[in-house]
Amino acid sequence: MPLFQKRYLPDFEDFFSRYEQRFTTLLSMAKPRSWMRFNSKLRNLLGTIIQFDPRFSNTRSESVREADKSLMKLSDLWYTVENLYAVAREEGLVKLNRWGKLDLPFAFAPEEFERFGIGKIMENFNAQLRQKLLNTPNRKADLLNYLAHLVVETSGQVSLLLKEAATRLEQGRDLLAQHLFALAYATRDTFVQQGQSAKTWVEHYRTKTLLLGETFDALVLIVLNIANALLEEKLSAVPPKS
Repeated sequence: MPLFQKRYLPDFEDFFSRYEQRFTTLLSMAKPRSWMRFNSKLRNLLGTIIQFDPRFSNTRSESVREADKSLMKLSDLWYTVENLYAVAREEGLVKLNRWGKLDLPFAFAPEEFERFGIGKIMENFNAQLRQKLLNTPNRKADLLNYLAHLVVETSGQVSLLLKEAATRLEQGRDLLAQHLFALAYATRDTFVQQGQSAKTWVEHYRTKTLLLGETFDALVLIVLNIANALLEEKLSAVPPKS
């Protein structure tokens, strides 16, 4: 599975180009540790290509390989998100909500997402989710069953957000950005700590590949958009040199 499907590439190239320019400007002024760590993790994420060596891997089917890749990629993305939260906290660029711990998927209060300008990203994500999963009864049932298991296997606000996400999908309502962050966290948690596999909690591998793949693509764009907004705010606060 490529990093992005073709329809996402123009947005990605635009967002990443602006990020590179702003981050380079920041480095010319200072080298804040939080931003350096985030930049390193982001670039490693974007530069990682997952492959399976047939000499050792038991994963013979292409559908299984794609589902496994989606689990690995979304799990790895969560660590980039954690570094983004660290930037926000250390730089004081956003007000964290009342749960603002870095190991939770909602350090940004819901109202903060509005000023990050991610509406179009979420519109595209929800359109793809309807087209690829929700408009097909057996795929929708598989998706809801997968979310139901994640609700049970997680706890606290993560579980509540995933339950809310399932309810919204059942009612034909769109998901919000915080639901994607919760899904990324739950994926990382159940993959790393509980050994979730390609087949775990789904009837069809394709359900997991589509859901997690679309979530990965949307979240990378959201992370870049938020990073750009935070960089812009930070750079604008720097007084001009006399």
